[in-house]
Amino acid sequence: MADLLIGEEDDGQLFTVRVGDSVMVQLSVIAATGYRWQTETEPAGFLRLEGSESSAHSGSAIGGRSILTMHFRAGQAETVGLHAWLWRPWQGESSIIRRFGVALDIRPSDS
Repeated sequence: MADLLIGEEDDGQLFTVRVGDSVMVQLSVIAATGYRWQTETEPAGFLRLEGSESSAHSGSAIGGRSILTMHFRAGQAETVGLHAWLWRPWQGESSIIRRFGVALDIRPSDS
């Protein structure tokens, strides 16, 4: 199994992974603003979110920029779109200020 790290600079790219591989997505956010990243995958169920954590960006002041790292696991062979948007959930779609998306070609494991 391998690990793939995807960042904001990879927006719009296609990646190839194997079933069982770990996919980490890192996106920046300023938490004090109330904006949050929301994710979805199409089709659902082929890429599982296993957890996430936020850490302060190096050199950032309290309440400043942080990095959200989301941990996914490739579950079944399929081409999957991973989409995220930065928004204030209570304000709805009109509050979206940034979008992110990549495609993952999940292939059967080599086992």
